[in-house]
Amino acid sequence: MLDRLATLPGVESVAAETDGHRIQVDGDEHVSIVLKTIIEAGVVGVRTSRPSLEEVYVGLIGDRGLEV
Repeated sequence: MLDRLATLPGVESVAAETDGHRIQVDGDEHVSIVLKTIIEAGVVGVRTSRPSLEEVYVGLIGDRGLEV
């Protein structure tokens, strides 16, 4: 299912995390397509969120090799 999600219109990335997977979409208009696909696959729990300030910064500027 994750491979299929990665090919949907507007999906920028699909990444594994410790408590599940993060699916990043290009805009709100693509969320419904992703959610429909997830529900059709039988997933019963979904959490949505806006990106954090750090995620926006790294997305716009890049990490430029900086590490904390």
